[in-house]
Amino acid sequence: MRLKNFISKEDMMIGLDTGFFIKLLEGDEKAISIWNLLIDDREEGVISCISLFELERLSLKGKIDKKGVDILIEAIASICLIAWLDNTQIMSAGARLSHSIGLH
Repeated sequence: MRLKNFISKEDMMIGLDTGFFIKLLEGDEKAISIWNLLIDDREEGVISCISLFELERLSLKGKIDKKGVDILIEAIASICLIAWLDNTQIMSAGARLSHSIGLH
């Protein structure tokens, strides 16, 4: 199955990873701009549940602020679609996409 057959142009979303949210917490202007598009419902965002795990883990290690992460995770849950690991079709599309653009 090719990715272009899986996702139509009308169904396109902005994929957000752990690095995006770290940048957002750091006050990065581009990350804030993208986040505002999601808040204003001008774009739709999707995040892997793995990023929720990673954000929580980073806060427990003291790498990012615990209180900030708790608030952020609540916001993510209300604004973004969370892709849970039980959806094999999404995992397969993600693996193919990351491979096709050289993410390793």
